[in-house]
Amino acid sequence: TLPRARPAPADPTTGRLKYSGNDRACRLAGVMLAWNVPQHFYAYFDVVETDWPAALQSALAAAAEDEDEVAYLFTLRKMMAALVDGHARVYHDCSPDKFQVPLVLGWAEGQLVVTAIGEEAGGLQLGDVIVSIDGVSVDEAVRKAEPFAAAATPQRRRLIVARALVQGEEGRAITYEAHAADEEIRAVTLNCTVPVGTLFDAKPEPFCELEPGIFYLHLKHGTEDDIAPYLPQLAAAKGIVIDIRNEPGVGREFIRHLSAEPLESAIFKVPVYYEPDQRNIAEHDEGGRWRLEPQEPLITAKLVVIVDASTQSYLECIAEFFEAYKLGAIVGEASSGSNGNVNPFELPGGYTVHYTGMVVLKNDGSQHHGVGIQPTVPVDRTIAGIAAGRDEYLEAALEAVRE
Repeated sequence: TLPRARPAPADPTTGRLKYSGNDRACRLAGVMLAWNVPQHFYAYFDVVETDWPAALQSALAAAAEDEDEVAYLFTLRKMMAALVDGHARVYHDCSPDKFQVPLVLGWAEGQLVVTAIGEEAGGLQLGDVIVSIDGVSVDEAVRKAEPFAAAATPQRRRLIVARALVQGEEGRAITYEAHAADEEIRAVTLNCTVPVGTLFDAKPEPFCELEPGIFYLHLKHGTEDDIAPYLPQLAAAKGIVIDIRNEPGVGREFIRHLSAEPLESAIFKVPVYYEPDQRNIAEHDEGGRWRLEPQEPLITAKLVVIVDASTQSYLECIAEFFEAYKLGAIVGEASSGSNGNVNPFELPGGYTVHYTGMVVLKNDGSQHHGVGIQPTVPVDRTIAGIAAGRDEYLEAALEAVRE
């Protein structure tokens, strides 16, 4: 016999019912709501492989037995990850992954590798290969993390998993076993003291001259107004490396300076639904497509753009200009493959859910979701390169500019 639901307590300050993920009835209701919104309004069921009804069954079974609001948060995240959507996220104040150890992990040669270190890294070095986490092999740790990693492509999923394996509650201790080349395995215990989103792989200054006449510009940093002072130098440059790794970013107005002809963005389509279960979808509204008119000063330098799996959504629109109009070489790894406006909604208990609510097609009308922007100059990171502190994507980009 299932236990009866307890009535939600009243908030003493407002008198309104105060729902919580600690309450079983709230959890079950939340799962049903969170499943039904994408069921009727998610834009990409036609191009992803997923069993969405099965995701509902699994989530209801888990929510019925979740011990608290944190366990329920992960139940929701696992269900939303089944959408195969890089925008599918669930947020709550109880989230236990707001901090991380002073490490960034990434993938090279099929291994999980230390790619950046902060203070108090316990002796771990760039290029160290991680073999276990809290006594669990890396393969097993990855297998456990993957169901919660919301992504439309394998490269994005690997990135999300690598991030998850360094995160935890503030102060939580995580033990890593690692080794450098030809060295014995050593164990290092680190504490989660770094706010998530503040530690990244090393990069040059957001704007700098790499060598005479060749400049580097990272579009993650600053605003359009921040970039304006650099335009005279960029207009006189012979080569520019544009970096759009990491999200979010700026860049739409900057693109106006890169072409003497008008440019059109990727194709944005907003579905209009008239019946449940995605039956009778009206023709999509395409009114939001960007048309960028040229703007002075015109930049005629040779261009290269760097992308990887962290290049998602808005930044993929920027990369798509390079792909569609051949503005320059695309160096690195395929992008995330999730683009389009994010639809947010709230669940009882204070949970916020996001998913993609817009169809984005490439400039030629082909599929973007689950495909992403493909590099014209693919780069595979190496353990030796990471250990030496090299940015192999940047090196390849600089070589492409020189050529």
